[in-house]
Amino acid sequence: MCGIAAIYNIRDNKFDGLKNIQRILKNINHRGPDEQNYISINQCYLAIARLSIIDIKNGGQPKVDLTNNFYIVFNGEIYNYLEIKRKLESLNFKFKTNSDTEVVLNSYIQWGDKFVEKLDGMFSIIIYDKNNYQLIVCRDRFGKKPLYYYKDSEKLVICSEVKAISELKNENSLNLNLNQQAYWDYLTYRYIPGEQTSYTNIYKFDRGSIYKIKRDKIIKKKYWSINFK
Repeated sequence: MCGIAAIYNIRDNKFDGLKNIQRILKNINHRGPDEQNYISINQCYLAIARLSIIDIKNGGQPKVDLTNNFYIVFNGEIYNYLEIKRKLESLNFKFKTNSDTEVVLNSYIQWGDKFVEKLDGMFSIIIYDKNNYQLIVCRDRFGKKPLYYYKDSEKLVICSEVKAISELKNENSLNLNLNQQAYWDYLTYRYIPGEQTSYTNIYKFDRGSIYKIKRDKIIKKKYWSINFK
């Protein structure tokens, strides 16, 4: 289990991205005792609390590609990453590590949005495209690995845990309200369905979906769903 996070400034504002990504990282350090790290690119911040499993020595995150244009934080495990890596090597991709994280990042660079369809595993992924000032966010088919976000007109805050986002409200301009319907749903179903959470303005990234986020626009695409036939 790892924890990942991002802060994406939609426009210039008084929200201190550096200070708050550090606070989030502190709030999720129990998810990753082996490494806590973050990076800043164009006022976008990526962070990880990592539990080391694959390539313990060299698999640190956030990770950047060889061109320094694409950055990633990744929580999960890709079962077929060696197969994908061999395919990418045949396409002249070079690798600096033996981690599945680097394979995921290079897969996006090669195949674009369709990269996620090639991944067999459980995952939540945040990729930052520096050239286009764009985030790519996706979750696995059954939503095994969690990922949530808060958005207003100035900023987007993403994290593996709702609590880590909500704890920013005391010192920052996060307008959080309790979601009474979500509490009712939880007592009824023992979980909160859909993309809702216990707060009206914190949402789940949907399972089996990939999101493109640029400035204040979020475009969602389902890449997988159950065929009930």
